[in-house]
Amino acid sequence: MIRLCLISLFLLFSFLVQGQTFWRLQNESGEELLLTLEVHTSDNTFVAPTRKDALKEMAGTFAYMLAKTAGKLKYPEIVHSEGHCIQKADTLLITGNFDYLDKSFPLAARLIGGKFSGELTDNRNRKHPLQGVQVSTNAPIR
Repeated sequence: MIRLCLISLFLLFSFLVQGQTFWRLQNESGEELLLTLEVHTSDNTFVAPTRKDALKEMAGTFAYMLAKTAGKLKYPEIVHSEGHCIQKADTLLITGNFDYLDKSFPLAARLIGGKFSGELTDNRNRKHPLQGVQVSTNAPIR
């Protein structure tokens, strides 16, 4: 009985989440990020954070805890993005927020054929391109 329940939960979860894919993105300044994209097909939403410990590793535990205590960090990741998505044939269209440390930007992107093409909009309504490719692992980059 327990096996049947576990198998049923596993099957249900596999239908609700399309799976994780990893994307190496680069902004116009040449900075790179590695996001783990999770698409939830049940409600057409997505979540795309960087590794949780990446911020702590880069800034150090003390600086991380200080920023977190001061309320500067909304999420424990360097980048946390979430929003809505639409699957059209072989293209995934995503719109949502792109939270980068203590800043938040609207995001619009298109994922097709292992390529990520998107843009962030700053508070002065300027567009900033984000380009990327799908990678096979979430091993840390630079």
